[in-house]
Amino acid sequence: MDTPGKYLKREREIRNLTLREVSIATRIKEQFLWAIEEDRYDLLPSSVYVKGFLKAYAMYLGIDPNGVINL
Repeated sequence: MDTPGKYLKREREIRNLTLREVSIATRIKEQFLWAIEEDRYDLLPSSVYVKGFLKAYAMYLGIDPNGVINL
C-alpha cells in the first residue's frame, strides 16, 4: 500500500504536473511538497499543517482528501 506522499506523487506525475505548478496553485512551498512526496515528515511543520497540506494537494489533483489523509 502506498503512503500518502507516494500516492500524491504518482497522481501528480500521471497528470504531468511539476512540483512548482502544484506549489503555485496550492500556495504550499515546493520544499514541503517534496518532503511529503518523499515521506520526509521530519522536514515539515506540525502535523496540523501536514494534514492541511495533504488536503490542499489532494483537492488540487481532484482526489478525495479524506482518502489521502486516511492512507
